[in-house]
Amino acid sequence: MATDAWSVNNPGVQAFNDLMVQAVQQCRNILDEVERVLATMPASVQTSALSPWADLRVQWNARYDNMRIRLAGAATAGQGAHEAVKWGDRQSYAIMS
Repeated sequence: MATDAWSVNNPGVQAFNDLMVQAVQQCRNILDEVERVLATMPASVQTSALSPWADLRVQWNARYDNMRIRLAGAATAGQGAHEAVKWGDRQSYAIMS
């Protein structure tokens, strides 16, 4: 039966992954707050008379969406890598047994 006895003992990995999840959540909170402020800009500012505002808003929306997609994957990437290493160690243990 395979165990994690052969797993790389790196207690800092889980601590780092936890820290990464917290940092990603803080980034999400900051971006969400900026988005809330921008969404409440007076309607008069968002008229076609001020096309620079409209252009900047379109650019912000695209970059905001891109950042949210990237942040969603960043928090789980480290944990996934750690689990892959553990899986590899278990497979090595099974082969050696």
